[in-house]
Amino acid sequence: MIIKNNDSLFMGALLTMLAGSIDAYSFLIHGGVFAGLQTGNFILLGVEISHGNLLVMQRYIFSIVSFALGAILVRYIQHKFDDSHTNANFRKIGILIYQIALLGASFYAYQRHLGILSTALVSVAAASELQEFKMLKGKPFTPIMMTGNLRKISESGIDWLIFKQKAARHAFLDTLVIIGGFIGGAALTGLFIKLMSVYALAVPIALTFIIMILIIIISQNQPASER
Repeated sequence: MIIKNNDSLFMGALLTMLAGSIDAYSFLIHGGVFAGLQTGNFILLGVEISHGNLLVMQRYIFSIVSFALGAILVRYIQHKFDDSHTNANFRKIGILIYQIALLGASFYAYQRHLGILSTALVSVAAASELQEFKMLKGKPFTPIMMTGNLRKISESGIDWLIFKQKAARHAFLDTLVIIGGFIGGAALTGLFIKLMSVYALAVPIALTFIIMILIIIISQNQPASER
């Protein structure tokens, strides 16, 4: 079975696919604003500050503040529900439902021409995923940190191919899958935006549903003593 727990490589690929999907959607639909990739927003904010463009600056500020508030809220929930197996699975499912609700609310706000509110809600949704899902094969993991993954795949690639380190092969292939998932999510959403415009939000919502169902299956398949 390719998924035995919540931090498997398959689950990590789905999470990065979801992260890439949400950011592609927010960037293409919400005027070049990233929902999760806040490094990009900080850069773009700095550029707009240098140009003195106050109207554009507020887009990035709202996204940055909303993301921070979203992460704070999920962190509060994490403190209320500890990381025992039962609570962790219950919490993850609850946060994914919450993320779907946020994406739906963002769509509603966009349809009502409340652009900044819509962007803020997508950023809160992105923060909820990134705050809750932080492990891959028992190691720290962030679904959106492709710069770090690019460095990692470069390092493990030379360690495997040049210095013949066997462990580096696994790191290289795992990271390749994660990067591929991120690009795939962004590409899939970009394609659906061409076909469906704003309704392409169905892509990250569908991915969130898939992840939620898999977590439920994983929980049910584990021995009763671990539940």
